[in-house]
Amino acid sequence: MFAAGVLVVVLLPKDVGFVDALKLSGKLGKMNIVDWKFDPDSRYNIWSGLIGGFFLQLSYFGTDQSQVGRYLTGSSVAQSRMGLIMNGLIKIPMQFCILLIGILVFTFYQFNRPPLFFNQYEVKQIKQSAYAADYNKLEHNYNIAFEQRKTTANALLKAVDGKDKDQILIAQFNLKMAEHQTDDIRDMGIELMKKNNKNADTDDTNYVFLNFVTQYLPQGMIGLLIAIVFLASMGSTASALNSLASTSVVDIYRRVVNPGASDKNYLMASRLLTIFWGWYALAWHFTQAKWVTCSKL
Repeated sequence: MFAAGVLVVVLLPKDVGFVDALKLSGKLGKMNIVDWKFDPDSRYNIWSGLIGGFFLQLSYFGTDQSQVGRYLTGSSVAQSRMGLIMNGLIKIPMQFCILLIGILVFTFYQFNRPPLFFNQYEVKQIKQSAYAADYNKLEHNYNIAFEQRKTTANALLKAVDGKDKDQILIAQFNLKMAEHQTDDIRDMGIELMKKNNKNADTDDTNYVFLNFVTQYLPQGMIGLLIAIVFLASMGSTASALNSLASTSVVDIYRRVVNPGASDKNYLMASRLLTIFWGWYALAWHFTQAKWVTCSKL
């Protein structure tokens, strides 16, 4: 993630640096780190973070198999406590860095044209449908609107550097208007996708960073990031399977099926149940993927 963040800054225009990227994001309201307003309709404020984060972290650090496994492998209670504290503290700067990279990617796409819609699977579906001509026309209009937005972004940076408050307000207003124009065209594209397929996935938030990675990072770095994604997925899957197997052995096999057996017997049962839950998870995911594919067709 750190390497990706550095590359975002490197790939920015030559006259736009790290500080400039933060200034531009701040003028567009992307640097509001803490929102103290208590609003039940707002998902992102200090109160939703404290209340929701409390229960989320309580469940994660208290019952998640990946964390409990760390406690159990500590050589002492003190070491397990230290691991818990360090894990909690490290998450704060880690999440800050992740959010900072998101801000930098946002700024990057102010100067480099993003796709009209980031989920290329849905784009491919609409371009193979009866709405292809309409969507292509929207893409053409989007390209023109983006060039206007890029021009206003440069004007805002120049105004910020000049420290002219009046020019900053004018450029800020113009950039927001240009952004609204591109957002309106994007909304039209999403409406076409819904007309073509009412079950279309119209939320492409999780595809923004992936699009940046696959389109702009060096091939070796792309392979490394994809390998890390697989590694993280494998770690989470292993924890889940171990949790299912241990729960099945302790709560069912040891109490009901075969109480009083040897440790070797329970170890073998745990391994067999791990294989069983692995195949069960594969079958379940295959069934879900098949159902989603059929529903889209």
